Amino acid sequence: MEVKSQESNNLLKPTRTEGGLPALSTNKGKQSYSLAHLTADKASRRAIAPYVRTFRRSRIQKYSTFATSLDYAYAKAVAFYIDEDSNLMKALEVFTSQQNIIIPGSIRETAELLQELTSSAAVTLYAADNVNGELYLLPQYNDTYRHRVNEKIGLNTTVASHVAFTKKHVWTGDILADSRFPNGIGWSGVDIPVKAVICAPILTTEDEVTYIIELYRKVDAPNYTKNDAQLVVTMTAWMGAAIHQNQLRLHILRQQKLNSRLLEFINAYFGDPTGNEVRIISDMMLYARRMLFAEESSFFIINTKSQQTFEADWYSSGVDDCNEMFRRKSNKLNKLDETSTIAAYVAKAREMVNIKDLKSDERFKELHVNFTIKSRTSSEIRTALCAPLLSYGKVSGVIILTNKKFHGHFDETDENIFYYFATYSSLAMQHYGVYKELSRARNQNDVDKEVLKYHLNATDQEVEKLKNSFAFLHLPDNFFHVQWYPFNEHIAKMDEYMLCLLQSVLGDKYMRENNFPKFIVMAKKCYRNITYHNFQHAFAVTHGMTYILQKNIELFTGLELKALMVACIIHDIDHRAYTNSFLYNTNHSLAKLYSSSALENHHFYIGSMLIKECKLFTYLSKDIYNQLMKEIEVDILHTDMASHFQSRTRLAGIIEQSNFNWQNLTHRFLMKGIMMTASDLIGQTKPLPIAEKIVTNIYQEFYNQGDAEKEMGLTPLPAMDRERANLIPEDQVKFISIAVIPCNELLKAILPNTMDILNSSIALRDSWQKVIDIGNKKVWRPDESLVKKNNYS
Repeated sequence: MEVKSQESNNLLKPTRTEGGLPALSTNKGKQSYSLAHLTADKASRRAIAPYVRTFRRSRIQKYSTFATSLDYAYAKAVAFYIDEDSNLMKALEVFTSQQNIIIPGSIRETAELLQELTSSAAVTLYAADNVNGELYLLPQYNDTYRHRVNEKIGLNTTVASHVAFTKKHVWTGDILADSRFPNGIGWSGVDIPVKAVICAPILTTEDEVTYIIELYRKVDAPNYTKNDAQLVVTMTAWMGAAIHQNQLRLHILRQQKLNSRLLEFINAYFGDPTGNEVRIISDMMLYARRMLFAEESSFFIINTKSQQTFEADWYSSGVDDCNEMFRRKSNKLNKLDETSTIAAYVAKAREMVNIKDLKSDERFKELHVNFTIKSRTSSEIRTALCAPLLSYGKVSGVIILTNKKFHGHFDETDENIFYYFATYSSLAMQHYGVYKELSRARNQNDVDKEVLKYHLNATDQEVEKLKNSFAFLHLPDNFFHVQWYPFNEHIAKMDEYMLCLLQSVLGDKYMRENNFPKFIVMAKKCYRNITYHNFQHAFAVTHGMTYILQKNIELFTGLELKALMVACIIHDIDHRAYTNSFLYNTNHSLAKLYSSSALENHHFYIGSMLIKECKLFTYLSKDIYNQLMKEIEVDILHTDMASHFQSRTRLAGIIEQSNFNWQNLTHRFLMKGIMMTASDLIGQTKPLPIAEKIVTNIYQEFYNQGDAEKEMGLTPLPAMDRERANLIPEDQVKFISIAVIPCNELLKAILPNTMDILNSSIALRDSWQKVIDIGNKKVWRPDESLVKKNNYS
C-alpha cells in the first residue's frame, strides 16, 4: 500500500489516506461524545451505570448555619497626625518590639514623651492593684520601689481614683472647680498651681486597669485641646495593647522553652522508632523526674480486662540508682484496685491528680503503703503527681511522680508542665504502638508475598510443557479475524494461543529475549475462576489488540507494542467480579488503598509483581524499563470506563479540529487508551450467538453483586437486579450505542483500517434491536445466569 504524508496534520508517522484523518460522522462533534450528552435519557443512564462509579447517597438534608454578624464596639476613629519620625512613634516601636521589657520603666518613658508632646507641666504615673482596690504612685526615678498607698479606687476622691473606677478618661479645663474630684489630683509633687488635667487609664484586653497616666498644666497655661485629648487616649490604648502583647510574648517564650525540651524528648522516638518499649518508658521516667524535681517516677501500662479490674506492667526509677540512666522493669503483673493504688484511681478517674499530702487526702484514706507505688528507697510517699495517658479515648497507661524535692508539694505550674509531658508521652507511646503494628504488618506482608509467589510460581515442567506445545501448535481457521472467539474446544490451548498472539506482534526476537511462557502460566494462575473477568477474557482482549496492531504495527514503537500487549494480558488480573463502585460504596480494602480506579490500580500492582518475578525485560536499561512500566500502567488505567469517558471527549475534540498529532505524547496516550478500551469491549463486536454467551457471563457477575447489595440493605442498579433480566436486550442496545460505537468511531477515525470493528459493533447493536422489535423480549432470557450465588471475594 502506498503511504503518503499529510503535512497539515504534522504526523510523526504517515497516515493511510491522502485526505488526512477521516472526519467523524457529520452529526457527531465533541459534544456528541460526552457522557452527559449520550446519557440524556433514563434508559441510557441505566445501561451505563454499572461501568462508571456510582454512589448511594443519603437523602438527609444538610442545613447550614451562619454566624451572626459581629457587634463592633469601636467608635469612629478621630483623625490626627503624628510625624512618622517623632520620638513618640519611635518609642512605641521600641516598646512593642522588646521581648523582655520592664513595664513600669517603659511606660514611664512613654508618659514623659506624652508630657512633651502635649506641653504639660508634669506627668504622674500610677499602678493599679485591682485585688485590693488601690492605686500606687510610681516614683520618677525608682522603678522597683512602690510608694505607700496613695488612694483607694472609687468616686468623689481624686481624678486618678475616679478614672481607675470608671475606666474612662477625664479631660477637664479646671480641676479645682470640678465637683467630681474634691481632692483634685491628690498629690503635689511640684509647687505649682494646677488647672487643666487629662487623665487616662491603660486597660488590658480583659478591661482591667493596669496603669493611670495623669497629665496637667499650670494655671496660666492654656487648656488642653481636643487633639491633645485624642492623642493621650489613643496612645494609652496602644500602650494597653502593647502590654498585653508583651505578656503574651513572655508566656509564649516560657512555653517555647518547655516545648523545645519536650520536642527534643519525643523527637528521639518519632525520628528513631526502632527502640524497644523499655527504653522509651525509661527515658520518659528519667525526663519527667528531672524536669519536675521528683524523687521517683513510675509508669504503669494498663490493660483493661473489665470495668472493675485493671492489670498493669510497672516500670520505675529512683534516687538510689547508681546511674541515673539505669532502667528497671517489674516483671510481675500487678492487679490494681481503685481503693488500693493511686494508679488504679487515676486510670479509673481519667484525670490528673495532685496529691499534696497523701496522709490527709480523703480520696486515699484507705490507701496503705502499697508495693505498686512504694519507693525502692522504702521512703514514705508524701506527695504525688499523677496523670493518665490516653490513646484513642482509652487509658493506655499512668505516670506517677512521687515526693517533690525542695518545695514540699507539686504546684499549679508543675501540673501544667506535667500535663504537656503526659500528652507528649501519650503521643510517643501511640507512635511506637503504630510503628510496631506497621512493622508487624510489613513483615506479615512479606511472608504473604512469599507464600503467594510460591503457589503462583510456574514450575519448570509447566514452562517446558507450554514451550513444547507451542512449537507444534496448529492455529484454528480465521484465528486472527476480529470475530474469532475461543470456544470450549479452544480453552485448553489458550496459553499457546496467547504466546502466538505475542509472537505475531513482537516477533521471534522479543520472544527469545523474554521469559513469556513463564509469564503466561503465572498470569493465568492469578486470574480467578469467575464467569467473565477471567483468563478467557484476558485472551479475548489481547486477541483484539493483536488485530489492531497487526494492521498498524509501523505506527508504534517497540516499547509501545510491548506495553500494549502485556497490559492487555494483565489488565483484569485478580479481578473480584465486583465493580469499582461496589468497592468504594462498601469501603473495601482496595478502595482504601486507591482513591480512584481501585481495580485497575490493583491489576497493575499484581501484574508488575509478575513482571519482576518472571524477569521480563531485564535486558532494558533502568530508564527504559521505568518508561515501559509507566506505559503499561497508563494503558491499564484507561480500561476504567469512568476514565475512558473523559479521555474520549478530549480525543473527539482533537479529531474534530483535525489537530491529532502523532508527535504529541498526550495525543498518543489518548489514542492508546482508545485502543485499550476498544480491545476491552471486543466482545461487543462478535455475532449475536457469541455475544449472548459473553453477556450471560457478564450478568452472572452483575447479579452476584446485586444479591450482595440486597443483603447489605442497598438497592442494586437495575442491570444488577436478576429480577429485571427482561431489560438486558434494551440495555445492550443502549450500552453499545453509548460506549462501544463512539469508541470504535474514534478508533476508525485515526486508524481507518479498523472499520470492520466499528461495523461489527453496529451489526451487533442492530441484532439486539431486532430481539426487541419482534415484540418478544423473552426470545432470549439468560436463564442460565439465574444460578446460585458465587462467592468471589
